[in-house]
Amino acid sequence: DTLLARINDATADFGAGARPPAATTGPDGRLRLEDGTGGDSRLSLALSVSPAAGGAATQPFGASTTSTTGRARELVRGSDAQVRVDGVLVSRPSNTIGDALQGVTLSLQQADPGNPVTLAVNRDEEASVQGVRDLVKAYNDVVSFLNGQQLEGAPLALDGTLRRVVGSFTQALRAEIPGAGDFARGALVGMTLQRNGQLQLDESRFRTAMASNLGGIQALFGAEGIGGAMRTATQAATRFGDGAISTQIASIDGANGRARTRIATLQQRLDERRERLIQQFSSMEQSLSRLQAQGNQLQAAILGVSSSR
Repeated sequence: DTLLARINDATADFGAGARPPAATTGPDGRLRLEDGTGGDSRLSLALSVSPAAGGAATQPFGASTTSTTGRARELVRGSDAQVRVDGVLVSRPSNTIGDALQGVTLSLQQADPGNPVTLAVNRDEEASVQGVRDLVKAYNDVVSFLNGQQLEGAPLALDGTLRRVVGSFTQALRAEIPGAGDFARGALVGMTLQRNGQLQLDESRFRTAMASNLGGIQALFGAEGIGGAMRTATQAATRFGDGAISTQIASIDGANGRARTRIATLQQRLDERRERLIQQFSSMEQSLSRLQAQGNQLQAAILGVSSSR
């Protein structure tokens, strides 16, 4: 490998790091390292020589120098964005910082040293309500699809898989979650199943429950609650290979394959029967032709006998 190839090969410990540069050579024969990432420059280069296995000691490099260039065309010198959060200095190469506060993304606009900014983080109640609305709508869409497919003549009218899948979703919604305290079931926070199978949300009751016991709501809809139960039911239905839908598709494909094989077999039998009938018809035509010829000969002979008298 050339020296440039080794420097640019991060897999061989050359050019490694979170911001690997690109190495090139200039017309003057010097190595040039370029880094297009914003913020303070972290470019550095160190070369060392080691003897090959069993080889003699290698002479060290001669004198070398490094210099930092490339700022002749810059309008503003790049630097990392810095902000102090609760007394801790955070430095990032971008003005958008998403890991200083959990669940919060900071967008830095301009520097204002000496003037602390108080940041208030409030709970997005509307997003929580919208999430439950989306759950209710998604479930009702599935139920509406099931009802349409149960009509006479519908493609899945006689297929029980769809009913079992929707039934597993319904059981997930009815799950009782002991860790949710007073809100162990969806009906206790305003999410109830109607007689027609549709799910209905009482938003006022849900908001009241969320305001009184947010932890209970989180437990009810979290990974150990209805959310986890719905995920398990969905995975059981949609999992490739052994999921309910995949299994049913494989069953239908198998039935279709057997039907096609049966059709092909019957078609082959029909073709063979047709060929035999054609052969029989041809033999009959030949026989009739011979009989007709013999009849003509017999009639001619009779006429000859009659004429001789």
